[in-house]
Amino acid sequence: MKRFYSFLSIITILCCSACKEKDKQVFGIMHETDQETVVHGSTNLEHQLYKSLTINGKADLEDIKVTNNLIVKGALEAEDCIFNNVTVHGKVSVEDTKVSGVMKILGTADFEECDLQHVEIASKEIELEECNVTSIVVKETSDNQQLVILDDTSVSGNITFEKGDGLVEVKGTSEVKGKIIGGSVKK
Repeated sequence: MKRFYSFLSIITILCCSACKEKDKQVFGIMHETDQETVVHGSTNLEHQLYKSLTINGKADLEDIKVTNNLIVKGALEAEDCIFNNVTVHGKVSVEDTKVSGVMKILGTADFEECDLQHVEIASKEIELEECNVTSIVVKETSDNQQLVILDDTSVSGNITFEKGDGLVEVKGTSEVKGKIIGGSVKK
């Protein structure tokens, strides 16, 4: 039992020292190398640049740039960020962000004022408001029907539903310049 409390004290000291750094608030353990940063636990990060970032917990990011891969195993909230490739296992809420590579999501997603290249999502629903997107692939899930909601959003390529029973709800000035494969349109 004494060892457990010693270990707990060390963890607390590590967490508190990490929290004192400007613009980083880590509620877990952070491990950094020249190539990759890994956070075990929930985190709030602001105004930082990373080569690759992995977060095992909820991530709240503001003005973050990740030049290679961002992996989040938990919910992601991001605002005013620039990412290359992103993988998220959890709910996604992103605003005013650019993703120049592939964004893979396992969970629901809401995007507002984003520029996205290729989105792959396994979810019942994805909502995009005032976004520009190259393509969307909705992966097969056990849900009866999957929904893509476009609100004043432009999709320059295809929207593909792998299951074949998708619905694209088009609102405002939204347009899909490519094809809708495996789904139908509701205006």
